[in-house]
Amino acid sequence: MEFGYWMRLYRFYRRGFLPEDGSVMEQCNVTLQVFDIMERVYGDIDEYRQAEADKKRGGDKTRPRGGRLKG
Repeated sequence: MEFGYWMRLYRFYRRGFLPEDGSVMEQCNVTLQVFDIMERVYGDIDEYRQAEADKKRGGDKTRPRGGRLKG
C-alpha cells in the first residue's frame, strides 16, 4: 500500500474515525501498529521542535524533559 493511504487513514484516526467498522479491538492489528509508529514519530518531531524552540529562547532550564519510553 502507498504511504499516502496510511497517512489518510491516520488523519481520520486522529479525528476519531476508525478505518474498519467496530471498536478498536476489532481493527486490523497491522493498522493499529502503523498508527502507533506514526504516533511515536510525530511525538519525536514535537519533542525536537520544542527543544529547538527552547534553544532559541536561551534554553528553559526549569522545564522538565520528556520521560516517554522509546520502543
